[in-house]
Formats: sequence, structure tokens, C-alpha cells
Amino acid sequence: MNTSKSGLTLAVFMPNYNHARFLPRAIEAIASQSRQPDDFLIIDDGSRDASVRVIQEYQKKFPFIRLIAYQKNRGLMYIMGTILEHLACDYLFGSAADDYILPGFFQNLMKAAAQYPQAGILFAPMVIENEYGNRAGVARPEGLKRQAYLPPQAYLEHFLHHEPPMNSYSASTAYRTAALEAVGGFRPALGPWCDTFALRAAALRFGACYLEPPAAVWTQHRTSVSHTARKNPHNMLRYIKRAAQLMRSREFAPYFPQAYVARWQAGYAASLYGGFLLSWLPLPAAFKDWVVRRGIKLLKHVF
Repeated sequence: MNTSKSGLTLAVFMPNYNHARFLPRAIEAIASQSRQPDDFLIIDDGSRDASVRVIQEYQKKFPFIRLIAYQKNRGLMYIMGTILEHLACDYLFGSAADDYILPGFFQNLMKAAAQYPQAGILFAPMVIENEYGNRAGVARPEGLKRQAYLPPQAYLEHFLHHEPPMNSYSASTAYRTAALEAVGGFRPALGPWCDTFALRAAALRFGACYLEPPAAVWTQHRTSVSHTARKNPHNMLRYIKRAAQLMRSREFAPYFPQAYVARWQAGYAASLYGGFLLSWLPLPAAFKDWVVRRGIKLLKHVF
């Protein structure tokens, strides 16, 4: 066990499907942390490539790595919906197999967790990288300037009110397990937005700890879950409608201000359809990027 001086434990989970080529980078980034995880569970979802062999080789080097290998593909939402059944640590971090974390993240994370035990989540900026390894920039919240604990109202005012509707820092977010359980875990009915809903619900109920420096590298590529979801705006909009209904429910309405929910839902729909239509226009990529950035700024004022 690698339990910190505070006695707090950390579990990492990594769903994988046919990402054998990315696994060494992702696994080594986690296993080589100065503060290693107490439990590292990799769930292979019926991969047809060499993923399982790659994972088994790393198990020989790092005894804290566990493997669940499904014979048939069950889908990411099945994994997300059942993940809490397999983990028992105080804190939980999920990493996609095609993303990777940066050195020192877990050390900083667990130090902050001991300092702010009330926080439902702990999150940090993330580096954005394309599938060819070229870095596109750093996603950093506009309303936050330094590492600090944010009570629920401060999280709403200094973070959510400044963020574009579609933004999510799930690739660089860790959860206090009890807080995640209190908000219902990851709900498969919300599809690709299940983790973002969970982290926001936990933060608006228990508060959040913002960390510096950047913690992870989020890889954008054409086969990613987020990219695939946005190619079908009608389907994604159904998930967003479900999320908004949940925010308005008796369980979550005390934490999600209804004026915010209305602005978020309308802004998300506008961003989703605007981006989809723009992707079909025969325009230079640089111009499309400029339109997207400009549109995000306008949406903040409109919604």
C-alpha cells in the first residue's frame, strides 16, 4: 500500500477498448507518480487488439495494478455505472487510456485532500493535445487564479458562471468517494456527460478544491467518446435534457440554481448545433477555430 501520511487512500480506474498503442504511456504516467495509487484498476472492455497482453506485462512490474477483462464489449456506460462496486479507497481518479497524467499530480492531490477533507472534488487545469502529440494549449478556468478550496457558492460564482456550457475538466478531476456516492455515482442514462454531471453535483453540494499546476493531458482525436458524441447533436441533446431534468429534480434542485440550469441548457444546445453546422462548412480550420472562440465569448453574454 502507498497510503499517504494522512492515512487517505487513492484508487485509479482506467477503462480501455482497443487502445493498446496508448496504454504504455497512460499506465507509466500513473505508476511512476511520486505518490503511487493504492489501487489501480484497468477494465478492458473486450478489446480485439493486444491490450490485455500489454496490461498483464505491466502487472508483473507493478503489483497494485488489477485487471478486469471482459470477453465481450459491454460499453463505457456499463463500466462507469458499476465502477464503484470494484473500488474501496477514500479518493477516486479515472483516466481514459488515451489520456495521461503529469508528474507530481497525485502528490499534490492527496496533500490537498488532507488539507480540505470537505471538498467533494479536486480538479486542475489540463493540457490539450491532438492525436499526433501536438499540444494545442492549456485549458485553465478563467475565474480561478490560484490553488484554493471553493465552497459550493464560490464554485458556482467563480467557476461555473465563467465556463462555456460544453467545458469539462473530468480528465483532471478526482472525487472524494463518499461525495461521489452521495450524488448517485456515474449515471449511465446521462451518456458521455455522466462524469461531468457527477463532478458538478459533488462540487455544488460539498465544495471543490482547485489545484495548480496542470494535472493531465487530454487527447483530442476522431474516435474519442466526446468527439463521437458531438457528431450526433440530436443524440447528445437527449443526454443534456436528462441532465437538466435531474438538476431540476427534488434531489438536486437545492444545489443547482434554476436560473443557471436554464442558461446552461440553452447555451449547450446553441454550442452543440453551432459546432456541428460549422464542421460541415468548407472553411479553413484556422477560421473555424476563430469562430468557435468568438462564439464562446458571445454565448457567455447571451446566456
